[in-house]
Amino acid sequence: MIQTTKDTKSTAKPGAALQLAPSLNGWCITAEGGDDDPMTFNVYEDALKRACDIARQRGSALYVRGDDEAITGRWEFYAEFPQHDAIHVVPSGEGWAIRRESEPMSGYFERKLEAVDAARKLAKDDERDLVVHYTDGEVQGVREYAE
Repeated sequence: MIQTTKDTKSTAKPGAALQLAPSLNGWCITAEGGDDDPMTFNVYEDALKRACDIARQRGSALYVRGDDEAITGRWEFYAEFPQHDAIHVVPSGEGWAIRRESEPMSGYFERKLEAVDAARKLAKDDERDLVVHYTDGEVQGVREYAE
């Protein structure tokens, strides 16, 4: 649920990165290089979904910050594609990434649990299947959310 917000039309440049960070009143979405007022949400999942929607529309990056202001997750959105493919949680360097089969979009997380939680939310919202992989890349399991 949105606690405070102005008009949801953005004045930030297309491609300008978004930040999702904890605030005194919940979770706050801000944009680089724009005159947008911050949007504040009480619930993290609502804030993440809205921030992903905005970043997807803009074709921009989204950085999720923790209480210590360190980046705990990073998403990159490049383009919209048909929503028929699965969302995968795969090993990536020292952490975990969220990838879609036909989209050059990734979310990066330090811990697998964080990546799976975020991917599950996306899969439910987008009605896509969720495929979780082991560290060696083999499929650990599939959860069907697609209709």
